[in-house]
Amino acid sequence: YLQWLIEDQDSDDLQFHTAYALLLAKSALATSEVELSTQDSVVGLPENEIKVSELGRTSIFASPVRERFQTFLQSSDLYDAEEVLDMIEESELWLEKAILYRRLGQETLVLQILALKLENLEAAEQYCSEIGRPDAYMQLLEMYLDPKDGREPMLKAAVRLLHNHGEMLDPLQVLQKFSPDTPLQVASDTILRILRARQHHRRQGQIVHNLSRALDVDASLARLEQRSRHVQINDESICDSCHARLGTKLFAMYPDDAIVCYKCFRRQGESTSIGKSDNDDFSPGKYVVVEKSSSQSLIESIDVLNLFSIRCIQMESIMLLNLTGEQFDGSETAPEIENR
Repeated sequence: YLQWLIEDQDSDDLQFHTAYALLLAKSALATSEVELSTQDSVVGLPENEIKVSELGRTSIFASPVRERFQTFLQSSDLYDAEEVLDMIEESELWLEKAILYRRLGQETLVLQILALKLENLEAAEQYCSEIGRPDAYMQLLEMYLDPKDGREPMLKAAVRLLHNHGEMLDPLQVLQKFSPDTPLQVASDTILRILRARQHHRRQGQIVHNLSRALDVDASLARLEQRSRHVQINDESICDSCHARLGTKLFAMYPDDAIVCYKCFRRQGESTSIGKSDNDDFSPGKYVVVEKSSSQSLIESIDVLNLFSIRCIQMESIMLLNLTGEQFDGSETAPEIENR
């Protein structure tokens, strides 16, 4: 009934999913006990009396119940993993426990089961790739080299791991993990390939760094050239867009050396030039703004020779007075302005 609710009716009730998982776990445990008792009964029999086909039929790894249990644990995420794990914690259902530990985020326990209990090297490496961190591969390598419980180091598994995913590991840390009595020829070729790959990546990084630095120098030079551009403004200077005299107005200079008043600049927006007419479409681009907001910018933008004219003296004085907050009402004469 629970299977019909979940698989046919697509029920997403948490209680139904948990109850179904517990029933499957109970059936899997019963199948596991049958398998263990069968193995115990054939231990003392002669080899010619042991029917391999009979063991194959009762193998818990080929049991339909376990297959259904494993499939459900992997496909559903609505059951209580901790409650199911409590039921099978002391059993030999290692693959099912690995699935549940994975659901609970217990990475170390999952690796221990896959690598040491089930000795499924491919599944252990696949799980490390799913984690995606180099420390996961290093942790798996430590398990292979030191399996605990008096077991011999799994050197072939360690070499396989280094061969497939050695680029994810630090060669120095790898060498430190091997015991001093480990034969060097066991992993010498693999470690040599890791060192060469590290050197290759390092040189590639240097090339990219130098190319990026060259681009940065080019950009800095282009910026310096743009900032070194200047324009001279006098009484006859006009806006290239509206043709009004600039006078003491703020103005902008485009990359094509066109000069416009600030009003036209605001109206045209971010464009690379003013175009041939005011009706032209402007493509977006960068621009250089030159504001007569200080005496320094004024001296850089006005021809020094024109400072002898009364008009340029008035322009400079008005800007300086505006900077200091003083008011100029236009009624004073040129000598009075110059004295101030």
